[in-house]
Amino acid sequence: MNILFCSLEEGFRGISVRYMSSYIKSKGHSSKILFFNRDRQVHPSSAGFGAEEVSEFVDFIKNHKIDLVGISIMTENFLEAKDLIVKAKKNLPLTKFVLGGVHATVCPKECVETGADFVIAGDGEVPLYKLISGDDPKKINGLAFMSDNKIVINPPVPSESIDLKDLPFPDWGFEDVFFFKKDKIEGLNEKDFKAGSTWSGKYYPLTTSRGCPYHCAYCCNVNRYSIKRNSIGKIMDELEYIKKTLPFTCGLNIQDDSFYLGSDEWIAEFCRELKIRFGWPFIVRLMPRLVGEKRIEILKEGGVEFVSMGIQGSDRLNKELYDRNETSENFLTACKILRKYNIKYIIDVLLDNPYETEEDLKEIALTLSKTPKPFGVNAFSLTLFPGTKLCDKAKADGYYEKFSTDPYEGQTLQTYSFLTKLYRHEYDLGKTGKYTTPVAWRKLIYAIAPMAPEGTVKRIIEQGVLTEKSSREIDSLYKRYSVMVRFGNWFKELAPSLFVVAINIYMKIRGEKTKA
Repeated sequence: MNILFCSLEEGFRGISVRYMSSYIKSKGHSSKILFFNRDRQVHPSSAGFGAEEVSEFVDFIKNHKIDLVGISIMTENFLEAKDLIVKAKKNLPLTKFVLGGVHATVCPKECVETGADFVIAGDGEVPLYKLISGDDPKKINGLAFMSDNKIVINPPVPSESIDLKDLPFPDWGFEDVFFFKKDKIEGLNEKDFKAGSTWSGKYYPLTTSRGCPYHCAYCCNVNRYSIKRNSIGKIMDELEYIKKTLPFTCGLNIQDDSFYLGSDEWIAEFCRELKIRFGWPFIVRLMPRLVGEKRIEILKEGGVEFVSMGIQGSDRLNKELYDRNETSENFLTACKILRKYNIKYIIDVLLDNPYETEEDLKEIALTLSKTPKPFGVNAFSLTLFPGTKLCDKAKADGYYEKFSTDPYEGQTLQTYSFLTKLYRHEYDLGKTGKYTTPVAWRKLIYAIAPMAPEGTVKRIIEQGVLTEKSSREIDSLYKRYSVMVRFGNWFKELAPSLFVVAINIYMKIRGEKTKA
C-alpha cells in the first residue's frame, strides 16, 4: 500500500510518524510523511483548515495515489483532525483515514465519530500492519471503527506491542518528506527543517525507551506500562545513522519519560559509549526525588548539559492533587547537586489552577528564590486532559468550568505569553468566571524568583504581592528580567553551543561572587 503519515504538531519532530513510516517501509509498503507545521499562535485548532489548504491536501493525495492516510494527534489536534477528515473525505471516497496517537488512545469513541475509517489506540505499529495486511478488523487489538452503525472498540493489549529491538530507526531522511509552506505542499529540505526546528534541528530528539511508571493525576501519558528500553548497541547504531542523515547534529535532546530510571550500569555504559563515539552533549528529564550524587556524576562525565525538572506545585498540591511524591526539600537538594556539578537546569511549574491558594503560590515563589541561580522557568497553564484522574476530580468537585485552559485548543500555554497577548483568555476572564493565577504572582514566579536575590522575593511576599507597592516593584523587576530571559531564549535557539559557553562563564562568575 501507499501510505501517508501526517503530523499536526508544530515543527518537524514528529517522532511517532517517523517510527511508523520506517516500520511500514520495512514491511515492504510505500510511505510518505507530511508535516502541517501550523503556528498555533496564528492557527488555533478550532479554526480548522481553509479551502486552499484542503484542496492542496486532496490534490497531493490524488497525485501520489495514496491509499491510506494516518494522522497522529494529541488532544489539541483533535478539532483540526476532525475538520480535515470531514472536508477531505468528500473528495477522497476511496482513501482510508486512520487516527492514532495519545488522544486516539484516550478517546477512541470520539475519534471514530470524526468520520475516520479506523482509530488505533496504544502503540500503532502492530495494529496498522495487521490492518493493511488484510486481517479482520474485529480481531485486531487496539483498533476502533464503525460497524453496522455501531462503534466497535477493541482495547489495546500492551503485551502485543513490538519490541524496541525489532523497530527500525525512525525515518529521518528528507526523501518522501513534505510540509506545508503557507498553503502549498513542498518537499522538506535541510534549510526549512532547520528554520522550523528547536535549536535549529541540531539536537536530535532521541528516544531510548517507552513506558512510564508514574501516575501523575494531570498527565495524559498513555504509556503507563513497564519500561521497555533499547539496547546500548542499537541506540549507538541509530546515532550513527543520524550522524550520516543529519550531519549538522551536535547534541541530543533525550525524550524518554523515564530515562533516569535505568540501572547505574546502563546509564554508565550509555554515557561512556556516547562520549567515546560521538562526544555529543545531551539534555535529559529528571524527577527531583530520584536525583543522587552518584548518578549525576555519571551523567556529567558522559556529557549532560541541561536538565529539565519539575517542581510543578507546592508540597500540598503535589501530594493532595497531583499525586506526585515530591517535596520542596527534595527539589532544592536535587538543584544543589546539579549546581555542584555545574549542570544547567530549567524548572517546570503549573499555574492557573483553581485549587491553588495564596499559600501555595507563596511556597512555590520562595522555593524558587532559594534555588541556586541561574535557571529558567517553564510555567504552564494546568490543563484538564480527558481521561486523567485530575479531570475526573475537577468534574466531581464542580471545578471543571473554572479552568481557563481548553485541552482542545492548546495544552502548553506558558505564563510569559500574556506579555505578547498569546494567552488568549487573559483579558476577558473576569467576564467568564474562569480562573488564572494573578498576574503579579505569575511575574514573580516566572521571571523574578529565578533571577532576583532571595531577600527581595521574601520582602515582596511579606508586604503583600497584590498590594500597589509590590505591583510597582514587580513590574519594574519584570521588565528588567524578562528582557534577559527573552534574550537568553533567542541566544539559545541561535547558537546552542555558544549559549552553553556563556552560561558556564556566568555560573562561574556568580559562584565566585556567592563564595565571596
